[in-house]
Amino acid sequence: MNIEDVPIDNVKNILLIEPNYPTSEENKYIPIGLLKIASYFRSKSKNVFFTKFNKKINNKGYNPDLICLSSYFTYRAAYTKETVDYCRKYFPNAKIVVGGIYAILLPEHCKEYTQCDYVITETSKEAEELTPAYDLVHTNHQVLFTTRGCVRRCDFCSAYKIEPKWTCKKTIKNEILFKNVLFYDNNLLANPYIEDILNELIELKKQRKIKYVRAQSGLDARILSKKPHLGKLLKKAGFKGITLSWDGDFEDLKYIKKAVNILTESKYKSKNISIFMLFNYYNMNYEDIERKRLECAKLGVKAIALRYVPMDWTSEDIYISPNWTDKEIRKTMANRTMHNRCINYDITEHGIPYMHDTWKLYEFHE
Repeated sequence: MNIEDVPIDNVKNILLIEPNYPTSEENKYIPIGLLKIASYFRSKSKNVFFTKFNKKINNKGYNPDLICLSSYFTYRAAYTKETVDYCRKYFPNAKIVVGGIYAILLPEHCKEYTQCDYVITETSKEAEELTPAYDLVHTNHQVLFTTRGCVRRCDFCSAYKIEPKWTCKKTIKNEILFKNVLFYDNNLLANPYIEDILNELIELKKQRKIKYVRAQSGLDARILSKKPHLGKLLKKAGFKGITLSWDGDFEDLKYIKKAVNILTESKYKSKNISIFMLFNYYNMNYEDIERKRLECAKLGVKAIALRYVPMDWTSEDIYISPNWTDKEIRKTMANRTMHNRCINYDITEHGIPYMHDTWKLYEFHE
């Protein structure tokens, strides 16, 4: 079901709500799905309102006939339910729609657990083509997609389930609205037209129509290592804070080394390069992640530890993989923090100017 299947003939007022997730990480994202839906409903001559969930929205004068909620990862299901329950209490006559990651991955659970009226599991073709209603949020940048889906089929990742069809754009130059641009592609470099798009960004930067560009997801080191010319194009296009993905085995180090070398030769400082590493995953243990982190130290790049949670995990209890312990998870996070401090300030833990051969394992101590 997509948003176009929701009956709106008798709907006048529509309230869009983003649940109030508890961490700054989840709260920093622009609710791009809701903003596109806002544009869709506006095109149907509906009154659209947007708010971040809080327990005072019933006092703001909203009188919605339809309420649309976004949802984040499955382990935040309780926050979706909390929002639905609140809306049921204070807006009893409104129909409630839930979309987003949780809704797509576990639609039956979402419907039963939240008791919403409709669960959106498909992207609306009509809404997808519309410009998001950025006027509803406070932002100085825009979100763009050059692709949907992913060419990879990693068993730990939900991207290809959320966006099962791989599609690519040839151009984005006519979509630019802000000088700050954030790409939400799952695998930006896999776009077969990436060179054309980067050249468009380079020209837009020369015209001072864009200033800051960033990719939200990690760049594919395997692709970059095979297409080294992309490094200089990324730099000229204005990409900041480059992050590479190292989700696979330790043997993929050869791609990471080559990709980092390409980026540093393209005038990126190593301290401004980060590596995404998945931990708490069943096929890697603490020692595996530490080996990866120490290789990042030798390369002089930052390490970003991403904690794995299964796609069907709906509990607020912290998930701990069978190959991990709570202590090892906390050690991983502590080591990452100290690692990145040392990279930032070009020092070792003893205050000695940073050198690859003097790096020492910085263990977490209770």
